[in-house]
Amino acid sequence: MKPIFSRPKANGFLRVLFFSYLILHTSYIISSCSKLNDVSVAARNFEDEIQQAQNLVFTFNKDLVTDSDLENWEAVEYVRIEPKVEGVFKWSAKNELVFSPSNGFKGATNYKAVVTKEILRKSATKNYSVGNESFEFHTPLMKAQKIESYW
Repeated sequence: MKPIFSRPKANGFLRVLFFSYLILHTSYIISSCSKLNDVSVAARNFEDEIQQAQNLVFTFNKDLVTDSDLENWEAVEYVRIEPKVEGVFKWSAKNELVFSPSNGFKGATNYKAVVTKEILRKSATKNYSVGNESFEFHTPLMKAQKIESYW
């Protein structure tokens, strides 16, 4: 006598499809969780163009310093600016860093700011990591104010 309901034999293709989905979904969840400890810039006070005498402010997505580290000017290169600009940094909040250039930025110049691992040196949480985050900006480009021609 044959049973009324029989278990169909598993199709090899369906097994492969199911396990592929399971592996991809698991790797997505793991990679998403690993980004929880990434430190990145959440906001900044500049876009593409800055003024020559402007301070740059970087707000991070994590608190990186304690109250005792606030409002102290330091020559530590938390953010590397290329071409090199001499200046100092201070933490104005637990997650906010200010860069003040000593002699200002050069006119009509392109710059690149790269967040360094130095921002983690005072952090109480040791499992934070920093990616290769960078920002490009420039000082005002030269513009013709007035054109005169003579004959």
